[in-house]
Amino acid sequence: VPVFLDRSSLDQSWGFRLQGGIDYRLPLSIKKVSPNTPSHNKLYAGDGVTAINGQDASSMKHEDAENLLRNALQIQLTVRRDHCHPCEPEEIQIRKFKEAVEIRAINETTPIPQIYDEEATRINLSTLSIASLLSRREISQ
Repeated sequence: VPVFLDRSSLDQSWGFRLQGGIDYRLPLSIKKVSPNTPSHNKLYAGDGVTAINGQDASSMKHEDAENLLRNALQIQLTVRRDHCHPCEPEEIQIRKFKEAVEIRAINETTPIPQIYDEEATRINLSTLSIASLLSRREISQ
């Protein structure tokens, strides 16, 4: 997926955290995206970076990738989206869900899987988000 980003000055942050690189023996990917930045709603945590300004990123060192990004006002990233991410309103509800589970787990003697299930029934999320939450619970047991 091609993603075009531009910023008004070199001092302005692109608004994403890059991780990996050939020197880390991990593919380059987006670790985090900050709100209200050029990357917001264009890049997503988990996006794999396959090219930067047309240059293949598969054999790129982390520092070389950062230098390409640091010295540009416009960039074109080619990303691979093998993941699913909820839309922003669902991200807020997921955060509230996690907080509610954590508070109840600390303050109650109710088994955590039961708390999880009770809180999951209180929120209105897409089937995809609920499936994601359920798989996380199963992994954490």
